[in-house]
Amino acid sequence: MTRGRTEVHFHLLPDLDDGPADAAAAVDLARAAVRDGTTTVVCTPHARFLTGARDLADRVAALRGALRRAGVGLDVRPGAELQASDVARFGAAALDAFSQGPPSARWLLLEAPLDPGGVEELHAAAADLHAQGFGVLLAHPERSPQLLAADGGLDALLDRGVLLQVNATSLTGLHGAAARRNALDLIDRGLVAAIASDAHGPDRPPSLSAAVALLRDVGVEAPERLVAAGPRALLRHGLRATQRV
Repeated sequence: MTRGRTEVHFHLLPDLDDGPADAAAAVDLARAAVRDGTTTVVCTPHARFLTGARDLADRVAALRGALRRAGVGLDVRPGAELQASDVARFGAAALDAFSQGPPSARWLLLEAPLDPGGVEELHAAAADLHAQGFGVLLAHPERSPQLLAADGGLDALLDRGVLLQVNATSLTGLHGAAARRNALDLIDRGLVAAIASDAHGPDRPPSLSAAVALLRDVGVEAPERLVAAGPRALLRHGLRATQRV
């Protein structure tokens, strides 16, 4: 059973995207996660850097070996962070390999657009994933002002069963004051299923403890649930897609 803090958005695979440059850097980043109180990390490289299911499996197996040799007790699992354009790029087998949860309630991490535009493509990608039977966990919506705008359609996504993941680094101010305000607002409204570090390396380290401390300071009740019980439930019980509009 998965216990402790659980990261569902974390760039830990080395020599792939903008995460750790090599295995040694990945081991250091994993050690930092353990020091931060994390026991489980879903490795979520940007999917566009992967060739498919076998590539992901091989990379995770190599990382597990490196962590075992280094004596780092961290449960690492395969996953991916999808841009909207990735949904059509990969077939069913790859998407299933990238997904989390039990067979009847698999879900995928889909990135909220960071650049102007992209909202329409996001909605189409979420609908495509739902049509294929996948639930959607939306990564860092607080960093997407166009999605949070009145005409961005966030409520429509929520009505279709999409859940939200907020970045710890947004709460700590790394992505600016607006992202921090947005993150706190989404949490205050009870819309956030999980907080994740979205860690990449020393400049964006594991930061769940800092996020929990900040939330306690501003009066959020039981913030630990958003880094432990919440993400654990996503892995154990999954997220069912819904076709509501």
